[in-house]
Amino acid sequence: LFPEQDFLIERRQLLDAIDAEMNDKRRYALMRYVRTLYQGELSALPRYGSREAVEGLCVGDLSRAYRRLMNSASVEILFVGGGCPDAALERFSGAFGGGERTPLERPAVFRGGEPRELTERMPVSQTKLAAGYSTGIGSDDPLRCAARVMSVLLGGTVSSLLFKEVRERLNLCYYCSCGFDRLRGVLTVDCGIDEKQRGPVLEAVGEQLLRLQRNDYSDELLDAARMYLIDAYQGVGDSLSSVESYTLGSILYRNGQTPEEELASLLAVTREEIAEAASRLRPELVYCLTGNGEEVPD
Repeated sequence: LFPEQDFLIERRQLLDAIDAEMNDKRRYALMRYVRTLYQGELSALPRYGSREAVEGLCVGDLSRAYRRLMNSASVEILFVGGGCPDAALERFSGAFGGGERTPLERPAVFRGGEPRELTERMPVSQTKLAAGYSTGIGSDDPLRCAARVMSVLLGGTVSSLLFKEVRERLNLCYYCSCGFDRLRGVLTVDCGIDEKQRGPVLEAVGEQLLRLQRNDYSDELLDAARMYLIDAYQGVGDSLSSVESYTLGSILYRNGQTPEEELASLLAVTREEIAEAASRLRPELVYCLTGNGEEVPD
């Protein structure tokens, strides 16, 4: 199915992408965090695979992977922009219309266990810290919108609690933000710190989580979070790529809402719902990538 020379070129480019990710220590730390958090699950696999696995590939492996993809991948074909989609529909119907297909199920909400900690050392000048919290709140949970607003309040903007309190007021980190995985229901706090500040940073993050649980934050902070969401959703129609991205997300999360409808749902979230979502947070993993005493290469 695939020419040998094309395969060799693509393999080289994939290895380069893996090396580039390794050199970006923030991204590398988050990759290791994800791999540890979801150990034993498909979600733990790096998006590019491992260098060892890629180096061991041969062109025949691609043919087998392609046949497996055609049988088990969940394929969503989006036609965005002007023109008539009939030709595209006919072509893709021919490619995917024949034979039995058994698409894989999307990942379930993450159910954690005992809190874990992992520290890895390598030549780095700045310690990277990632802390994960499960919520049990998936994309079909009544608190799904509250969990997303909670994430924005905590660390989604420069007005957030993590930025204003942990980074600016306490001066404990170089950067500090968070994100919420809507499929797995996991909140991840992502920081760049000095190694000696690890304990104080985790304590300060915990204090901000308690503030959300206790409804202890200003109206100005909530207004700033809502303005961030308004800007983000009003920008969906600005480009074809953002329309495509939103539509694919809508399919993945099965919300069936237009951007306007989803924004309205987020803006309707109450303080009480945010506090309830925050009360679901359970610590799962603290991952730390820190120095090993070796000189950091330029």
